[in-house]
Amino acid sequence: MILAIDLAFRNIGWCVFSEKYFVSCGVIKTSDTQIVSYRLNELDKQFYKENYKLPTYHYKNEMYIHTIKTCILILDDIVKGFSPEELVCEVPHSGGMDFRSVSQMAMSISMIASLSALRNYKLIVVQQSVSKKILKQHFNIKETTKQHSVEFAKEKFPDLVLPKQKELQHHIADAAIAYYSTKELLYESQSI
Repeated sequence: MILAIDLAFRNIGWCVFSEKYFVSCGVIKTSDTQIVSYRLNELDKQFYKENYKLPTYHYKNEMYIHTIKTCILILDDIVKGFSPEELVCEVPHSGGMDFRSVSQMAMSISMIASLSALRNYKLIVVQQSVSKKILKQHFNIKETTKQHSVEFAKEKFPDLVLPKQKELQHHIADAAIAYYSTKELLYESQSI
């Protein structure tokens, strides 16, 4: 079995495949509003700002650390449940991203690399540009959209089950495309 992951910091799409067949999928959703244990309520926040001058970045760092821990635990449960031999991970190109986005992506990549090392799995990293090339070639277009990802994944994996929420579908579709790109050997991927 292979676990394919669309790496992000907010919504992590994942799919499990056995050979070329879809087994299961989902989206790990994280957001500031869901990280309850590390969020201060508005009164506490105001109190800290007025009395202790707690910097905003310290508050955010605590949330990021909690998010990483939460994602690792959830991904580890998925890994334990399906026992994949490999992890395939799509990572975006950092060009044009602001510092916050780049730092969050670096944390996400560290999270997946740590999980891979912890469980002694082969990790295959696929650049998002590879997935986009596949979509551009398939649809004969210059620019891709999230809907192209969804249509392509449905076509290549007809039994793929996508959530009803359209804003989550492309995360699973991107994970499926990352898997597809490695199995079809259409483009080079980097193994670490």
